[in-house]
Amino acid sequence: MIFQVCLDESGYASRDLDDAFFLAGYIGSIPSWEAFTDLWINLENDSPRLTSKDFKHLLRTRRNDKRIEKFVSIIKECKLSPIAMQIPNREYWPVLADMKKLRQELYSRGIYDAITIKDVSRMENAYYLGFWGIAILLTDIMGRLKRSDSLRIIYDHNKTERKTLKEGYQDVCEIMPENAKWFHVEPSPETDDDFMPLQAADLLVWHMHRDYIGQQSGNPHRDTVWEMLRHSPAILEMVWTERMIRDALHLDEIRQNHLS
Repeated sequence: MIFQVCLDESGYASRDLDDAFFLAGYIGSIPSWEAFTDLWINLENDSPRLTSKDFKHLLRTRRNDKRIEKFVSIIKECKLSPIAMQIPNREYWPVLADMKKLRQELYSRGIYDAITIKDVSRMENAYYLGFWGIAILLTDIMGRLKRSDSLRIIYDHNKTERKTLKEGYQDVCEIMPENAKWFHVEPSPETDDDFMPLQAADLLVWHMHRDYIGQQSGNPHRDTVWEMLRHSPAILEMVWTERMIRDALHLDEIRQNHLS
């Protein structure tokens, strides 16, 4: 059986240390997604009819909205499981700055291959680390379940980041070939104008991001829709810490091997 994972992002390119980058969405079987799509389209077609743009506007401007609650009920009815990856800027940007500084130190000593320009360029794009986190989390789930099923990842179309996501996928397959078996095909982009599952991903990631910002500012995000989204089932989430990012990049090991 093929399990489909549909993802959207929020917080990309923010430099605010109290902000974070989120990549989140839902995983489910193809039959579950087909049932979801039928129900979702029917609800959007209820009067007044909602386009994709209308749905986003309603989501972002109305609190405790009964119609949005019905959309959440569809997600639950179709037994789609929420999955999320979070990169807090306070954890991420200091490591990136240290990576750049370490690369300059290495270059000054004639060491050019320990950290390359390409390595730094990839890490400047939160999508790259975000995809790594999602891929690791998904393959761990599949491995623990000992399933022979495969995964198909679909993300909200972003022309600029498509290359970065592809590189992340290729690196996962190259460095951890035992995990590559889970992926049915390369991650592919769609738009939420004509691919309804991405609207569900947008619904989740938008609320997760608002909740995070609210926690940082001391102004909790209160919304009946968010309360429905965050419980039953609970969101399976991976949060990148500074230590995790540093270890993933082997920065301390590189410094020890080349500069000590």
